[in-house]
Amino acid sequence: MRRLQSHYLLLQRLHVNYYRPSYAVTIHPDINIAAHKTVISFSTEQYQPQIRYTLDGTVPASQSALYASSFEVHGTATVTAAIFKDNNMPGKPASLRLDHHLALGKKVIYNLPYSKGYPGQRESTLVNGYRGSLTYGDGQWQGFEGKDMDVTIDMDQATALKSLSVSFMQQTGPGVYIPAFVEVLVSDDNKDFRKVKQIDNDVPATQSTLTFKDFRFDLKGQSARYIRIHAKNLQHGFLFADEVIIY
Repeated sequence: MRRLQSHYLLLQRLHVNYYRPSYAVTIHPDINIAAHKTVISFSTEQYQPQIRYTLDGTVPASQSALYASSFEVHGTATVTAAIFKDNNMPGKPASLRLDHHLALGKKVIYNLPYSKGYPGQRESTLVNGYRGSLTYGDGQWQGFEGKDMDVTIDMDQATALKSLSVSFMQQTGPGVYIPAFVEVLVSDDNKDFRKVKQIDNDVPATQSTLTFKDFRFDLKGQSARYIRIHAKNLQHGFLFADEVIIY
């Protein structure tokens, strides 16, 4: 890469078409569930770039922390990074939300099976700490084909709850739809469940552009060991679910 960049002016003089390395930054998280920490590293197509970053979701500035090597992040954070050149940001910043929530690494009981074609990371997908990208085939979205999503998370013991959120995507071309509704139920014995709340979808099934919807539940005052999430597949196509985040 260094040798190539040193020859850019020569290539321009010779009117040779070439690909300029991108200024985009890729964020690589390595999540340690047991230790509730994440090791973060960055990569880019640029040679020895100056990468600056923040951990609070703000856009990096020329005075922000300078990346030298991989580093640890403890707890929940939003990592944002960008390349700087002469104190300016030539590209767009990259951002990644890290959620070290209560359900990380917990057992997920599938009351209905996930799709064999889109298993993601199988039983760990919904509670592994990794968010899905813009593509449902990235291994972090879990598919449910023609059926509802119906899963129960075992928290190991009765747990005081504050909130739950889960995201779904819609892309009607390949038959991917946001569920008609999502409901949350809780139980102490995995037998008798009490319904906490249902949230209906407000995204039309006719909306064909790539769309994401977060279903966010206020669970303050609730305490339970088992948390059941049921998403209705009204269109009988695919549902794709991202991380279930519980606090």
